[in-house]
Amino acid sequence: MADFVQKRVEDMLPELEQMRRVQLFTEKEIKKIIKKTKAFEYKLQRKTKVMADYLKYAQYEISLLSLIRKRRKRLGYHFKKDEIDYPLINRVHRLFRYCEQRFPGTTKVWLMHIEFCKKVHQRGAVGQMFSEMLQIHSSNPGLWILAAKWEFEEENSSDNARSLLQRALRFHPESKKLWLEYFRMELLITDHIRKRREILGIENLDNAPELDDSEDAVLKGKVALVVYKQAVKAMDDVNFCKSFLPICSLFDFSREHTECIYGDLKEKYSDKEESWDALARRYLPSSKNSAGEKTSDKEVTSTLKMDNDCFSVFETATEELPTQKMWGVYAGAIAELLKQPGQAGVVKERRLQRLLDVFSRAADRELLSEDLFHEWLSLLRQTGQIDKAKDVVQVAVETYPKSTTLWKQRIVLHIHCLDDPSNIETMFNTALQAVPEKESLPLFQLGIEWSLARNPDKVEPLLEMACSLCKEVSVPIKICYLEWAACTGGLDSTRKVYKKLCSQRPLSVEFYEKFVGIENSVPEPSIKRLRRIYEDAVGDFGSHSIDIWMNYIKLELTHPKGDAVNAGKLHWRAKKMSPGPLG
Repeated sequence: MADFVQKRVEDMLPELEQMRRVQLFTEKEIKKIIKKTKAFEYKLQRKTKVMADYLKYAQYEISLLSLIRKRRKRLGYHFKKDEIDYPLINRVHRLFRYCEQRFPGTTKVWLMHIEFCKKVHQRGAVGQMFSEMLQIHSSNPGLWILAAKWEFEEENSSDNARSLLQRALRFHPESKKLWLEYFRMELLITDHIRKRREILGIENLDNAPELDDSEDAVLKGKVALVVYKQAVKAMDDVNFCKSFLPICSLFDFSREHTECIYGDLKEKYSDKEESWDALARRYLPSSKNSAGEKTSDKEVTSTLKMDNDCFSVFETATEELPTQKMWGVYAGAIAELLKQPGQAGVVKERRLQRLLDVFSRAADRELLSEDLFHEWLSLLRQTGQIDKAKDVVQVAVETYPKSTTLWKQRIVLHIHCLDDPSNIETMFNTALQAVPEKESLPLFQLGIEWSLARNPDKVEPLLEMACSLCKEVSVPIKICYLEWAACTGGLDSTRKVYKKLCSQRPLSVEFYEKFVGIENSVPEPSIKRLRRIYEDAVGDFGSHSIDIWMNYIKLELTHPKGDAVNAGKLHWRAKKMSPGPLG
């Protein structure tokens, strides 16, 4: 092992001598470099090879190369590169090669090697590296795209880039990302050719001389159109078909491509809500007015026309595809338009009325989702239509009688309108009967808050009712019961409530912690009572809660009447019961 390491160090001596002679490094720095190199080489000679050792060594050599370049620039010395820089570069290549041979399945190594080749301006090696990497990692579509991007953008070779993507698609015919990148690249090729011809003064493409069929097809973007058709043929998916539209919008000559995509959406996917959404949104402008920008009458008229065209498509969609999702897509599009900044008042008013109308018609057909009912109610409250909101929320709970949030909204709305308390109480009882027991906690919390404000005498019966239900409701309500007892009846009343609730399982760690906090609120808390509470707590939760043990031990160590001996005993008990480590 030492012989190999010594051989490597001796191979470096000529370049190190040159570094010292031209004063890039001092004698002391050269010795440090040798020492560091020996350490790395010894790691590489171990029987068990570790990838990190190779990468750290390579990174050290790259950093050394970067330092050499900085010192060259500072000293103004740019000679002897063949004797100093190139041996170092070759050594980095050697390290990456060893790593690639021993760990060929790790793409990180290949990509780091490629980045190094780019950094040292060895462009010819990059293409070779991509070729070797793809032979091993042909199953990774992202690497094919990287290689094609290099050939197209850096090497200006559209033929090589096209060939790479075509090979990639033979391996991955169902890769959406590959098809989209191939489509984008063909449009970019067309765009580059058109701009080059424009610079040369050949602006009239139809009258351009000496164009064969293949050149004319590329010039008019026909190749990209073929790519699109093959892509949708390979994968029959409406969202995939739609994903070509944003790419087309980047090019001013892609009108034919856009029309072809919209045609496919209408013909092949007329039974998909996403298709109608795309067909309707095509009439909307891609750029929005900025906030605070003044809008002329002409722009307002144009905006209203585009809105009408868009809404007309949606109206057709709701007739041909009358589903809840379609109505939701329609309403969502209008809601997005309403959020645009800088829109004129008349435009905003028209959109608002349209949205309210869509909500109403969808509800009449029983095709309005629960989430859209929430949006509708929120919109009515914002516009001050409280009476209408009452009617809507009644329809909502009739449509979705098991919805806790809709019932809560209905009760809150009537409370804010100061309705008759007896009506609100009746509504609350009706909600509890309709909503599943496990989901009724928000209703009980609302009822308790309202009773505290309107009729405090009914709070305790409500709390007791909730405590008798399932654990999803009773466990958090029991904590509320303790808080209410502490606020209204004092410490003695709270202790009675605690004793009563302890017999009603299940409880929670928070329940015990809440009562501990209440006991500690007095000037001189009783250590006996606190120990009793903690004993109850560790009896229920000591086997899976470390915090309860830690708090119990802390009590013995910090309370004026605590006992450090008890703390040690508690620690021993906790280690036996608790599954986790206890410090």
